[in-house]
Amino acid sequence: MSRLAPGRQHDMKMLLERKANTEPYCDEWDSICLKIEDLIEEGKCNVLHSLRGQLLGAARAGDHDAQIKTSHQIDDHIKKHHPERFKRAWNKRVKKG
Repeated sequence: MSRLAPGRQHDMKMLLERKANTEPYCDEWDSICLKIEDLIEEGKCNVLHSLRGQLLGAARAGDHDAQIKTSHQIDDHIKKHHPERFKRAWNKRVKKG
């Protein structure tokens, strides 16, 4: 069983509630399922788990510079080691903006 990365328990709870209130097998339901899978995979990756812990610690301490640095490290790691997840996230950002 995998664990969720630090700070992701609320995200998982929100996604599970949205999934329960959405019609199965529609586009939104599929998107929610992919996000849930991403959170589970994130919990399996020790590097992402560690970086999320650092990000959460920096946020609690109010260290804005450390938050930005750690966020960039997370993006770089996802880009290099989890390319399918990066592509999905990037395509979503491009469609919005």
